[in-house]
Amino acid sequence: MAEYPVSIADRHRRLTLLTTSLMAALLAAGAWAEPSDSYADRAKTTLLQLLQGRTFKPNVGCRENVPREEPQFCAALLDKLRAGDFEVVEPGERSTKPDMPSYLRARKKCRKLDLVHMEVSAGAMTSPGLATRNFAMYRLRIADSAPQRDEVLVFRAQHYVMGIGDEVVKDDSGNPIPLWPGQFVAFGFPSCRELASANSEEGESLAGGMGNNVRDDEWLSELLKIGNSYFVANITPIAEPHQQRERWYYTLELWDWGSLADADAKHRRRIYSFNYEPDPTAR
Repeated sequence: MAEYPVSIADRHRRLTLLTTSLMAALLAAGAWAEPSDSYADRAKTTLLQLLQGRTFKPNVGCRENVPREEPQFCAALLDKLRAGDFEVVEPGERSTKPDMPSYLRARKKCRKLDLVHMEVSAGAMTSPGLATRNFAMYRLRIADSAPQRDEVLVFRAQHYVMGIGDEVVKDDSGNPIPLWPGQFVAFGFPSCRELASANSEEGESLAGGMGNNVRDDEWLSELLKIGNSYFVANITPIAEPHQQRERWYYTLELWDWGSLADADAKHRRRIYSFNYEPDPTAR
């Protein structure tokens, strides 16, 4: 086939057309693009806003779990949070279903590590529980996690309901009733060894369903790194039906997993708790 020479003018026209098209596409994309902070930045901002203006005081969890030689331990933790001296551990995978690639990979190896289905207890009843939303997987930075040199993964799910399929317990409107807090579960892979677990609360757990619409910026449940230790932080409001936001109580819990995400040597879950009570004279 004969080749026809391309003139310099033709090349110039083609280059101009290509450049114009690219610029138009970039401008269009810029017009629709929204400025976005990272997941970790948004979570950190929410936590700092929830602490601001609220005097959280150490609660029973601090009295029970603080080492005797460190009476100011809880106050120091709170000071670090207020100063922003912590890191939000961002999930590497998130989904509306428990279909994150790293979780599916772990399930193939760890057949008994089914973190979506758990036994749920409500009063005297015990039933299979099912996690329904807010799924995520984390990979933690552990220098030397175990003799097996496991990588440390964390599975998160929220909103466990009692029952499976047609047997799920529902309210009068047909919505599944959450009967168990969500869970953060750290485990070693490929050893399949469960390391630590902590609650993953939701905002409506103690203040929703009573005429209170809890917004996303009014609660927090995140995995943090404070110093060299991992903690699960939960800040949740407590409210009476149709109560004004200024009158909401708040609880803050820090579930300590230690530097290896393995709690302590005896697998005790040290939970440092705080509470905020609004000024009774405030309106």
